[in-house]
Amino acid sequence: MAKIALVGDIRLFTNHNYNFFIIGKLKMKKLLIVLFASLCSFNVIATPVNINTADAKTIGESLSGIGLKKAEAIVKYRDEKGPFKTPDDLVNVAGIGPKTVEKIKNDVLLSDAVNTEPKADKKVDQKAK
Repeated sequence: MAKIALVGDIRLFTNHNYNFFIIGKLKMKKLLIVLFASLCSFNVIATPVNINTADAKTIGESLSGIGLKKAEAIVKYRDEKGPFKTPDDLVNVAGIGPKTVEKIKNDVLLSDAVNTEPKADKKVDQKAK
């Protein structure tokens, strides 16, 4: 004989030592929405951005760990002190520390030109001469 127990919105049906959970349609939709949102948040990928020319919104959207407030601080610092010479210069911006710089260093561009020559090849060529 089946026993029915009601625990909140989850109904537990017990029949011959098998337990089945039936969740209402509304709960299932909420669960799927939360699951989808969490999966989307893990897929956020930083895109390289030129911090010497980009606006605060672009910097904040492009660099992971940099929100709008920190992006605005980057633009303010750039306007006051001039263009950044290295990604490590970002530690001088209020609210950005060395750990943050290490995380975003590979996605920070200082000019729009793309360097197509690997650095390792230059060293090998110089040693060969």
